[in-house]
Amino acid sequence: MSRVMEELRGYFAVHSQGLGHATRAVALARGVLERRRDLYLLFLAGSPALDLVVANGFDALTMPPAPDWEAKDGVLGPVWRWYRDYVRYLRIARRFLEHEADWDYYRFLLSDSELASAREAIRHRIPTALILDTTRHDFARDPLSRLIELLGLPDRAEGGPHPRGRAGAGLA
Repeated sequence: MSRVMEELRGYFAVHSQGLGHATRAVALARGVLERRRDLYLLFLAGSPALDLVVANGFDALTMPPAPDWEAKDGVLGPVWRWYRDYVRYLRIARRFLEHEADWDYYRFLLSDSELASAREAIRHRIPTALILDTTRHDFARDPLSRLIELLGLPDRAEGGPHPRGRAGAGLA
């Protein structure tokens, strides 16, 4: 007697800033689905990434968008302001996921640099794969922003990874 394979459902979260993360996530999702036809992926994405994901035929749950980098005439403003805004974003996204994510129905998470979803999935003991370009940023030019990057304060404020790859206190 043959057994019908049940569909395995999971989230694919993508960092919403710009389209680079979303482009990579769509390509990865297509590759995974070619190899595992029993999977269903629901994307978690904010704008503008959301538009790219949906235009490529994927279903998506609209996440709050990550903050944009402050720039004037092509020059980044003080990076500490982005970090401040990113900590706010992590709080907003965490609250959103607490109410909207169904970790009993969606049993795994793939995340392309989207840390709020990774934190929530781990908190719910959901298998999680985090796709990162790097675990350390070096954008800052002003002294306060350099200190923030060195200490890894924005990520650690919400339990994200330490900039040198060590887990923050809130991940486990």
